[in-house]
Amino acid sequence: MPSTVEEIEAEHKNVQLEVAKLDPESKRLDLADRTRPAIAVLSNPVVISGVIAALVTPNSGTISYIVSSHQKQLETRKAENAQQQARHQAEADARLEALKTESTLILEVRTYDSDQAATHLKFLTDVGLIPARRLAQALPRRTPAT
Repeated sequence: MPSTVEEIEAEHKNVQLEVAKLDPESKRLDLADRTRPAIAVLSNPVVISGVIAALVTPNSGTISYIVSSHQKQLETRKAENAQQQARHQAEADARLEALKTESTLILEVRTYDSDQAATHLKFLTDVGLIPARRLAQALPRRTPAT
C-alpha cells in the first residue's frame, strides 16, 4: 500500500490512466451490447415468422383473386362451349333426320318402271320434300325409256 501522499497521488494517476484506457473499450463493448438486442430481435423465430406472414398475406390474397378470376372465366367459357356444342348437335340431328326422311321417301318409290320412278322423284323434288340438288339436276337430263 502506498504510504506517502505522493505515492497515493501517483497510484491515483495510474488508476485514472487505466480507467482512461478501459473507457474506450467499455464504450465499444457498450455499443456492441446495444446492437445485439436488435440482432437478437431479428433472429427471433417468432419475429421472423411474423415478418414472413406480413409479406405473404397480401401476396396470397392477390394470388387467390387471380386464380378465382381465371376460374370464373374458365367456367364461363365451359358454359358457352357447352351451349355451342348443344346447338351444333341439334343442327346435326336435324340434318340427319332430314337425310333420313329424304332417303325414306326415295326408297318408297318402289316400281320397276324407271319412267314412273323418275316421275315420282321429280314430283317429290318439285314439292320440296327432297331438296337434293343433284337429283333435281339429274332428272331433267334423263331420257325417258321407250
